[in-house]
Amino acid sequence: MDQEFPSGSELKEYKKALATTFGRDGIPPSEVLMEIRKAVFPYDVSILKSEKSLQRALIKIEAIRNEVIPLMGARDPHYLMKALEVEEIALVSELYLRASLMREESRAGHFRADFPDRNNDKWLCWILARQDGEKIRFTTKHVPVYKYRIKLSKYYSDNLTFPNVMKLLS
Repeated sequence: MDQEFPSGSELKEYKKALATTFGRDGIPPSEVLMEIRKAVFPYDVSILKSEKSLQRALIKIEAIRNEVIPLMGARDPHYLMKALEVEEIALVSELYLRASLMREESRAGHFRADFPDRNNDKWLCWILARQDGEKIRFTTKHVPVYKYRIKLSKYYSDNLTFPNVMKLLS
């Protein structure tokens, strides 16, 4: 397995970033985590998604990442670990929101009220996220269903009917 290791300068930068959090008073990681939960867990973000609700949540997550996370403090190694975990939870939350915005359809547990139908022609694919410098780039890769021994014929969500919920979200 070909694995890249961080360079000496990258390690120095990482240690410097850790030092800004470790040993200082600041916002406890548990409070930052609560703010992430408030942004991502409302029903109109996690269940009945729409562009409007996902964008609103994304703005909150970006603000947490840019304004709140840098103010976290960790008085000991245990809280440093918690702070690092919360930082990663914020990243995963942002990835979830951006991928949800990108997928303009409903499929399985992903329901977009503004795109209530499944669209296999465009969205029978995986959404891939890759680090590109400071940015994260999203691409899609079609699921190679032709390689599957058992062919897709029915989806479990075919047994479900979704009401028109857009009027409820207004």
